[in-house]
Amino acid sequence: MSVVVAAVAGKSTEIRGSGQTGGAPGADTVFEIGSVTKVFTALTLAQLAATGAVGLDEPLVALLPEGTRVPSRDGKEITP
Repeated sequence: MSVVVAAVAGKSTEIRGSGQTGGAPGADTVFEIGSVTKVFTALTLAQLAATGAVGLDEPLVALLPEGTRVPSRDGKEITP
């Protein structure tokens, strides 16, 4: 098992790794993150909704650049 952690403070960045991935892991090590991105997406959406930046009933197409095509499902627009 391996882990790489990055910390950013102002203009300073530190990256440290521990474990084995065929060598010591570091800033260029590629990891498979799997389904954890769903959690980050949900937390980001919750924060944006709590601040009023997006509405949960707002059509997704209204949040994207003009001209972006978003499919519908069963005749309904997709919302965040």
